[in-house]
Amino acid sequence: MSQSSRNNEVAKMGGTGHWPAGSEGRQPTIWCVRFASMLGVIVGVFIMGTVNNAMNLKNVDAFWQYVVSGGILLAPVLFDRLKQKVRR
Repeated sequence: MSQSSRNNEVAKMGGTGHWPAGSEGRQPTIWCVRFASMLGVIVGVFIMGTVNNAMNLKNVDAFWQYVVSGGILLAPVLFDRLKQKVRR
């Protein structure tokens, strides 16, 4: 996988992408794009912070914390890939 495609996948997790509409490829109005991107990032940070805090409170081993965090980050990328394949 090239560096540019890796960056594209990371951008999709936050709800942003190369085009203003994220990974969809259409171009809506600018205020809508900015709000959706910010909201996606805020929700993602909130989820990751809550999960990390809960695992720390439950004294989960650091290895498993990394595994769970990686799974949470990987899930939206896989979901987006599946959604794109269904559309084609």
